[in-house]
Amino acid sequence: MTFESERPRHEPTPSDVAKTLSHHGHAFHHRSIRAAQDAFVSQQSGWAFHVAEFPVEVRERQTRIDYVLKHRSGRDYLVVECKRVYDKFRRWCFTRVPYERRGNGLTQLIRERVRWSPMANGLIAEIRKEHHVGNTQNLGFELKDDKVSGSGGGNGGRGAIEDAATQVCLGLNGLIEYHLAKSRRCEYTNFDATIMPVILTTAKLYEVEVDLHSASLETGQVDDGQVSKPQEVPWVLYQYPVSPGLRHPIYVVGEEADPTNLGKVLEADYVRTIAVVQGEHFGEFLGFIDRILDLG
Repeated sequence: MTFESERPRHEPTPSDVAKTLSHHGHAFHHRSIRAAQDAFVSQQSGWAFHVAEFPVEVRERQTRIDYVLKHRSGRDYLVVECKRVYDKFRRWCFTRVPYERRGNGLTQLIRERVRWSPMANGLIAEIRKEHHVGNTQNLGFELKDDKVSGSGGGNGGRGAIEDAATQVCLGLNGLIEYHLAKSRRCEYTNFDATIMPVILTTAKLYEVEVDLHSASLETGQVDDGQVSKPQEVPWVLYQYPVSPGLRHPIYVVGEEADPTNLGKVLEADYVRTIAVVQGEHFGEFLGFIDRILDLG
């Protein structure tokens, strides 16, 4: 009989530590913070590291925000979710599917502004729509690469885009709920923040045009000839409908949507823009957002 103390011990090696930290995304997480700081110090962007692993809660769902970047303007925030993915699912593809209000919002970046309102004697939310050069996308999916053997590490396979979108929206709305709770305990008369979610990933990002209307009703398949060649892009502006269970309870003012027009309700109350960014282009993206939002 061999006792535990008599068995040979295998001491951890630096390689063991490196593989584990890489696999769980810790290395990517902290390297991306450094990239953001480098871009800020070099004046490539106005976004500086603010806080990491900030605990939040939305409708009794708890999580921690990977980290928050704050603009030097003092009122603009990026809530960042880091996603290191499996090599087999390292290709994320995005396309445009028309909503009910066809042609609407194609070039709009939608953010949420939360501010103190003297009339409401509390916090209210508003929608900020910014125009940019290029289209937004509203359908994302992972392309499996069968030529890649093994997982290659990472924590994202099929469904990784939806998981990351859910997590970053939970973090963003949790941050808003945190400020709502603070406003109920004290006067928040100077509070004014505009917040945008960002998914930073090791996946390669592609945009593609697909005529889904041409798909067969018998098989549900679309012909190859109705699909353009996917084009790799450094980032994607992804229009994502946030589930009610992830939304903060603050009333959204501004565009009063006709409750009988669900297309307008969708845009006004639920659709928000998530920036999905390749990690290697993070600094470049932060400068791009500065220019698009005219933050200086």
